[in-house]
Amino acid sequence: MSTVNPFPFRMMQAFATGQFTDHAEIWGNDGYGWKLVGLSRCQIHHRLTPAVPADPMDSTAANVEYVEGHFPLAIPIRIGMRVKARGNQWTVGGGNFSESYRTFNRAMMARPIAASPLTWITLLRWNRTLEDWQELPPQLVHVAWSRNQPDRLGGISIRQFGWIFPPENGADLDIMQGDSFNLQGLNAVVQWVPPEPTDRREAIFQVNIGEGT
Repeated sequence: MSTVNPFPFRMMQAFATGQFTDHAEIWGNDGYGWKLVGLSRCQIHHRLTPAVPADPMDSTAANVEYVEGHFPLAIPIRIGMRVKARGNQWTVGGGNFSESYRTFNRAMMARPIAASPLTWITLLRWNRTLEDWQELPPQLVHVAWSRNQPDRLGGISIRQFGWIFPPENGADLDIMQGDSFNLQGLNAVVQWVPPEPTDRREAIFQVNIGEGT
């Protein structure tokens, strides 16, 4: 014998969406750039206690804040979209989008955060046309050092690695593998720039903190 739900489905939807007190912008990328999909009421829930500013020594490029966003069914929210609400921006990484009888869209979202201080760097890039180094405009970045032990090459060269990435809601980095910059009196060389990310561009650099080359 089947059980009859005493609450009509539409009433449950109305009750759920009536609890939404936040407002959000929903952005999607169609391959030609980011476009505003729509404006929506929503509710942002912190599934974990929001991260507090930590010791910069503990900061890494992987520091992330996770939240759960609730949206009306009429909003076509999908994985990979961006949600701007409460002055922050999150990227949708999952949700209940495949459930047939959901009363609202539940989206799992994340945004990068970091406690490391901001610093200005000026990148130098080799210009193949001019066959000389070209100085780029200064850029504001986070610097997070790797906590792994430095590498030793030939017993004399000591390399320390770290990450640089732009501040939240800041301009994206103009950076390429092979670029170099001055950091605390040392010459830092960009070793690797991962493929285009969802939210921000990061780069791994290394500096020689010992002797030799």
